[in-house]
Amino acid sequence: MEYFEIIILSALWKTIINKYYEGKDQAAQAVLSPTVTDTIWAAIGRILIQGNRQVDYLPRKFATASLLFGIHNGDALSETCLLKSWLASLGGFDRHLMGET
Repeated sequence: MEYFEIIILSALWKTIINKYYEGKDQAAQAVLSPTVTDTIWAAIGRILIQGNRQVDYLPRKFATASLLFGIHNGDALSETCLLKSWLASLGGFDRHLMGET
C-alpha cells in the first residue's frame, strides 16, 4: 500500500508545486496572491505532515523555507533561511550571479 500512497503523493505535489510555487531547482512559494488563502497554505502544511507521518515522504523539490512555512506556518523562518531558499530556487547561472552580489 505504501507504494501507491507515494505515487499519489508525488502526483499531488507535482500539481501543487506547478500551481502555487516557482523555481528551477527548488520550489519556493510564488508571490502571494489574494486568491491563495491561508486555508490553502494550511492544507498544504497538513498534507506535508501527514505524508511524512504515513510514508516518511517529503518532496525534495521544496526549498527549506517552503517546508518550514508549510509545517510551522512561517514561525520558524529566519531571513537567512528565506534568502538561501530563494537562491536555491534560481537556476544555475542566476544563482551564481546572485550569489556573487
